[in-house]
Amino acid sequence: MSDQLEHPQALEPVDQPTITRLQAMSQKKQELALQLLEIEQEKVRILVAAEMLSKQIQTLFDQVATARGIDTGANFNIDSETGVITIAQ
Repeated sequence: MSDQLEHPQALEPVDQPTITRLQAMSQKKQELALQLLEIEQEKVRILVAAEMLSKQIQTLFDQVATARGIDTGANFNIDSETGVITIAQ
């Protein structure tokens, strides 16, 4: 084996300003990780709200279709200004 492995040299310790900087950077990294977690949790809440809204829209379309004798699986649009229904071919 080499001498270095058998007798490791004593290395000079890292100076205090470098240690302080490393600690501050590590702390900032943890803060960023927490911010990202909060963003992801908000994203999930938004996705859940959007899914609920999509289901409500689909239910409303199904009600409109049923009331007018349109197959609920049919592809149709409702003009948001006039209420005119257009069935896709």
